[in-house]
Amino acid sequence: MTPQVLSDGEWLQAWRGLPEACREVYWLPAYSRASARWERAEAECLLVDGNGRWLLYPFLRHPITGYDAA
Repeated sequence: MTPQVLSDGEWLQAWRGLPEACREVYWLPAYSRASARWERAEAECLLVDGNGRWLLYPFLRHPITGYDAA
């Protein structure tokens, strides 16, 4: 299972592929972009696909003040 970062179009297509009862507005690219503007972040979404099951994982990415990856 390798996570794949989705483009907005792929993200929306994956969201539409969810059963209708599972389509939360919070998982839409437009909602995440609006939240990202508020938090000065970037909206991204991972798709993890494996064994006939998949996970759609929207998140906001932003730098962590004081963190040095080195």
